[in-house]
Amino acid sequence: SVLEYFVDLKEEILESTGFSITIGISEIVTDFSDMTKQFNNALSCIQSKFYSHGNRIILSDSTSFVPMDMDIDYIQIEQDVQLLFENESKEGVSDFLNKYYGNMKRSEENIRNTCFIIIFSLEKYLNKRNIQFKDIWTEKASIWKKLSAFETIYDIKTWMTNIITICYNYLSLIGNTRRSILVSQMKEEINLYYAKIQNITEVTDPLYISAGHANVLFKQETSMTIGDYLFQTRMEKAKELLNDPTCRI
Repeated sequence: SVLEYFVDLKEEILESTGFSITIGISEIVTDFSDMTKQFNNALSCIQSKFYSHGNRIILSDSTSFVPMDMDIDYIQIEQDVQLLFENESKEGVSDFLNKYYGNMKRSEENIRNTCFIIIFSLEKYLNKRNIQFKDIWTEKASIWKKLSAFETIYDIKTWMTNIITICYNYLSLIGNTRRSILVSQMKEEINLYYAKIQNITEVTDPLYISAGHANVLFKQETSMTIGDYLFQTRMEKAKELLNDPTCRI
């Protein structure tokens, strides 16, 4: 009957105010001396909502595990953030989040601190790419405010998924735009100097990128290598010259 009462109370509060609440219920006491202990047990139930979806009624016998503090490897997080974006794999986002939010035994403070380090590492990586947080989000302070306000690990994981996905999509867009510009510049160079080019480094050096990396970008954009495009351009120019009766074969 106590449980039914709180179920009705929780639903009534949600309906009348729009606020979802979590209720912690301890064991029933028959001795007044046990009140303090059971009151603390009820508080522990409330605190354990961080590991659930919230908006629940939590009984004291369902919160038996003790959260642990774990060492946070700042360097490893920074390396994982860098690999996450450089590997250009959307599956990597899920693996990254499972690595840092899959262990439900970590303490709330440990999980929140890990989030802050991930955000710092993300900001550092963006800065290396000459991108500022304000380029993606209008106000950086709102990120810290939201992160501090989340009440459950599921809220944090969902929010971090959105943050990383937005960054990933933004960097992909910037990368595709930059790739298109570089490939256009390489094509222009080849179209102008196709007869003089002896090595593809003559095409890539003015753009300050390696020949290997340039070839990867070129193939992603055109489905052919720089050498293939140079050969194709020469063949097309040869066809034009063959059609000119004033030119010797």
